Amino acid sequence: MANVKANRLANFELLIKEAGSIIELSRRAGYNKPAYLYQVHAQREKANGTTMQIGKRVAQRLEEAMGKPAGWMDQDHSAAAGGRRKTRAAKPAAVAVEAGAAASLGVETVTLAFTGASGMPYGIRLLECLLQAGKTVYLVYSQAAQMVAQQEMDLDLPSSPAEAQKLLCKHFDVAPEQLQVFG
Repeated sequence: MANVKANRLANFELLIKEAGSIIELSRRAGYNKPAYLYQVHAQREKANGTTMQIGKRVAQRLEEAMGKPAGWMDQDHSAAAGGRRKTRAAKPAAVAVEAGAAASLGVETVTLAFTGASGMPYGIRLLECLLQAGKTVYLVYSQAAQMVAQQEMDLDLPSSPAEAQKLLCKHFDVAPEQLQVFG
């Protein structure tokens, strides 16, 4: 099973490159929100120490979306690529495409709002990725979002924007100028 997991991750990188970006691959596969695919791509570690993987259903959906035969994700395609593909080279190429697209848009400041809808872990992960990318983030969240954060993540978001900013800046190890929280 370990080989299947490794093959799926390697082939996932090939599909990202083929589609041009994670967002485009997500769109083709019919996912409105690419957060899960970003987490798989980043090999985000879960609380239990394991990393996000591509399951059978997601693999099938990606295969169908990209016109690949059933089972394609489970097979090793490094030899089929004529030796052109190196496991380490696929990820930087995909990242370079996305980084280039973001740079051409010139987006440096992002406003992020947590409304209280389920999915807080994805919102927190997005916040983390934006901060790691060096973006300035203006964050606003509702009282409902505070409850969802507590329920889904055992995260106590303070009611005071100043306290929330201190807590989150410390948690993500960023300067207050990079993450501003508004009430």
